[in-house]
Amino acid sequence: MKNAYALNTPKENPGVASYVLSHVRTFLRPLALAIPLALFAINANAAQDVSVDYTNVLRKLDHLALGGVDESAYGAPNVLVNDALQQARLKALGVPYMRINLKYSTPGNPNSPIVCGASGCDTRWSGDDWVNHIKALGAEPVVEDPSNPSDLPSLVKHFNVDTNNPVHRWLGGINEPNIHGQTATTYSTNFNVTYDAMKAVDSTILIGGPTIAWYDSGFLQTFLNMSGSRVDFLDFHGYAQGTTQLTYDVLFGKAQTYETDILDLYKRIQATVPSRASNISIEVGEWDLDDAGHALEYTPFEAAWGASTMGHILRAGGIGMLYADKGNLLLKTGAEVPNGKLDDPTPMYHALGMYTGEGLFPSFGTDLVQATTSIPNVEVYASDNPKNIVVINKDPNLYQTATFALNGVSTGSAEVWRRDQSSGSSASPVDMGAVQIVNGSFSYSLPPFSVTTFVVGGSSTPAPGPSVSGFSLYDADTKKLIGVLQNNQTISLSKLPTTHLNVEATTAPANVGSVVFGLDGQANFHVENYSGYFMEGKSGNYWAPTVGAHTITATPYAGKQAQGQQGNAGSIAIHVEP
Repeated sequence: MKNAYALNTPKENPGVASYVLSHVRTFLRPLALAIPLALFAINANAAQDVSVDYTNVLRKLDHLALGGVDESAYGAPNVLVNDALQQARLKALGVPYMRINLKYSTPGNPNSPIVCGASGCDTRWSGDDWVNHIKALGAEPVVEDPSNPSDLPSLVKHFNVDTNNPVHRWLGGINEPNIHGQTATTYSTNFNVTYDAMKAVDSTILIGGPTIAWYDSGFLQTFLNMSGSRVDFLDFHGYAQGTTQLTYDVLFGKAQTYETDILDLYKRIQATVPSRASNISIEVGEWDLDDAGHALEYTPFEAAWGASTMGHILRAGGIGMLYADKGNLLLKTGAEVPNGKLDDPTPMYHALGMYTGEGLFPSFGTDLVQATTSIPNVEVYASDNPKNIVVINKDPNLYQTATFALNGVSTGSAEVWRRDQSSGSSASPVDMGAVQIVNGSFSYSLPPFSVTTFVVGGSSTPAPGPSVSGFSLYDADTKKLIGVLQNNQTISLSKLPTTHLNVEATTAPANVGSVVFGLDGQANFHVENYSGYFMEGKSGNYWAPTVGAHTITATPYAGKQAQGQQGNAGSIAIHVEP
């Protein structure tokens, strides 16, 4: 859970003048959108370089590294299990890894229902519901029971043995022991007992710890001394600030601290358990600006800061897990910002999306390559497979002109995607077109507080139209997923939890203008304008199919009400039996 503790660097008071200045910038920034480009200061050092060396691979990135997020189970009555739009948003973002807190409703009784464990979470749904919906996103779940770690072996048995719904990654102790009165020695002793019991149930699982509230090198060193022969991955948390609002410069410095801490911990692993060092990964199991709302939330700064933090975690070889989905990546109610709606994406969502691509462009690649810059207040991170370059201009005022030198790419083009101060809170990255690469070089202007992704070798032709890639069957009353539909599938009504059904069309990208559903020859059975795209809408209507053959079609359009470019339709035939 979130806490009021920041990273291990000392808290700083920016002083009244700096504090006021940062807030004035925050609140006046929307006014700057109307100011012509020429009125902004231009960096005089326009010729300074960004260098990317595709022949120098620094590391292979962990497949879980990019865009992990904690599933808080908050936001009832609209949570991951029953909120189709939330599911679509997270799937579009490409979230690879999600933590979920589960417990037995009666601690110590493995025959009692498994529910979410966080205080105030939505306990209507079973542990299997949570795990299945995380998996349906294409993400890997990591399960914890921090209130009752002694129940973890039974939870492993439930998922990995009894129900054959395996969970591969687990956290093996209480959460944030260093703020809950547990010393490193006590935590490590308990962790070892729990670890051995869990591995006795399934020896193939990976178990991590110690999930401390901030980077505490002494605690981690004791844990490595006592549990380094066992632990499979290390987990620590870090928030950039506590209750005091820090300045831009200080907060960007805190982003750098994630990288410093991860690198320090890798050195400690190598020194303490060298024979296992290559098998122990590091994740920042919770990260964000702070544990509560702040003046910079939902502003362009948050997108730039989030992208900077993600880049530093990647460069150090860590796995990042933002806290959390509902209320941080996505609006919990819509009331958080003017004209907001439930599940609207936030600047932090797009901070991660500038790496994952959000289904709009290829994700950051599997290989991190050498990338450097001499431009003040600019950061650069680059990958191969595919070749993406993420550039962050941290300056709140200056346009910075960057000249790129690419080693390993001589000619071609790079497709440009950008988020900057002109972007609305929920607005997706904008396709800025292509820039030509000549003799391994190109130049580009970086707006203030912007994140720009260059997809080297990306097509500059118009993106393909929307398409429908599949269909899923839902309980229309509870909005729970029943299963993914296959063409020519037979459905037995007697085996379903209800005969009040709804069908969702899966689109690419996840957000299109509209989808027109057809049913059994009715070509315009229903038009759905907002994701998720359900044949009976999202207002409580349902489909009660008759016994026999049925055909469902779904045609996506770029605009609302079936306007704009028509995409590739999807169709499915199903047979319904009693």
